[in-house]
Amino acid sequence: YELAKLDLPITLFITLHAADDTTRSSIMPVNQKWGVDALLAACKDYFAATGRRISFEYTLISGKNDTKEQALALARLGIYYEKMDRVCTGSDDDSVHGRLWRQGREAR
Repeated sequence: YELAKLDLPITLFITLHAADDTTRSSIMPVNQKWGVDALLAACKDYFAATGRRISFEYTLISGKNDTKEQALALARLGIYYEKMDRVCTGSDDDSVHGRLWRQGREAR
């Protein structure tokens, strides 16, 4: 909330990696302090205050956050934002990226 008040000409970059608190906390311990809902509320306020774009990163980790359920949950989060900028694969299997991205887009 303080960052928006500084009126800096920057793009906020959010490392998301999961659409739910349980999964995100297991990947990113900071989520235990600021969960997904709190993070997205802060992003919404930042955008409302600044009008500046927010970029999201989601790295696919095999067996952790690369399920169809995670893709659908991510797509539901995307309702609040025009697009999720990057989805990075954490494995050598690029088909995982394509499959999850298509599933997420279909869920919108």
